[in-house]
Amino acid sequence: IDPRYIRLLLLDVDETLVKAPDFSIPDLTRGIIDRVQEETDVKATLMTGRHIGSIGRYVTVLGVTTPVIASHGARVQQVGREPLYFEPISDASASNVYSKFFNNLRSQGLSENHAFLIYFAKNGAIHEESTSPILQEYLARNGDLLEQGRFVIPTVHTYENFRKNGPPEKILIATDSPATASAVKTDLSAMLNDPALQYLTVNGTQVELLRHDVSKGIA
Repeated sequence: IDPRYIRLLLLDVDETLVKAPDFSIPDLTRGIIDRVQEETDVKATLMTGRHIGSIGRYVTVLGVTTPVIASHGARVQQVGREPLYFEPISDASASNVYSKFFNNLRSQGLSENHAFLIYFAKNGAIHEESTSPILQEYLARNGDLLEQGRFVIPTVHTYENFRKNGPPEKILIATDSPATASAVKTDLSAMLNDPALQYLTVNGTQVELLRHDVSKGIA
């Protein structure tokens, strides 16, 4: 590839731009990206599976001024502005996910300390009120959600409590182990049997559900 024709640097976030345990951009990495943007016509942006509400700090640190690709391609947006592209899960599919997770898996003994559902709508993340260690760990990893849009609903809830914040661009189920994530993914896909959805395993312990036709490449 002739570097003279490169105009955009697309950066993945987890395990590429940042790593556990602190999830901060290393000084060396930041310095290289800063130098590229200062000395060339190349602009940097983010292309990630994360919701846009959990990448604001990286946008600020890197001085990103172009739209970012978030939620595995379900959203393209410049932080702080309206989305340029937004492809949510259908209401019928989202309602079915909710029903199968809470009415089937939870009733079969999958407690909130084993798996926890987070519904990502246009303006933030919605979840039930809980002290689940899984939720606390997820929020520690995605701290920007605390500042840029997180909605807690009562423990006694219905699908409408989630839906009133808008259709979801993705539904994430955080679990306590890779084994639990694998079981949840297998059970949900079998129960839902929904060709309009795709199921991704992320970071080993998370299952994310999106529209079947969403991808970073398409975005």
